[in-house]
Formats: sequence, C-alpha cells, structure tokens
Amino acid sequence: MQGRPATYLAAGLDTSTTTITAVRDGSRRRISIALDARIHRLQLRLAGTTPAAQGVRAADAARTRAWALRDQAPRAAA
Repeated sequence: MQGRPATYLAAGLDTSTTTITAVRDGSRRRISIALDARIHRLQLRLAGTTPAAQGVRAADAARTRAWALRDQAPRAAA
C-alpha cells in the first residue's frame, strides 16, 4: 500500500490516521482481528493499482513513498 497517505488508508479501513501511523511505524505491535482482516481486504483491492488511479495526488504519493523508504535504508552501526 506504498504511496498511499495515512488519511486515504484510514478512510478505506474505517479507522483513525493515528492507528494507521502507529501500525506503519511499528509502535503498535498488536491489532484486532477485525482490523487485520480489513487491512488484508484493502490490500487485495489495491493490488495492481497505482495511487494515482485511486485519486491520490502524485505529490502526496511521492511524499508517502519517500517516508516509507526512509526506514529501509541501512543504518550505520553505533
């Protein structure tokens, strides 16, 4: 669901943007079975589509994608 802002996902999952952000950044490790099922259904519905096809502005999609990729960059050992 990369490239889709938290507000878009929250609307599609019938939950708050706070919940979406917490699940995405890993600070919320447990979710309800109902939310898990809604996430899987939304993921299936969005598979094969682009954020632009779903009405997400290109700038919003790019900003969200960059945010998601920031955690995937290798970190220097402390």
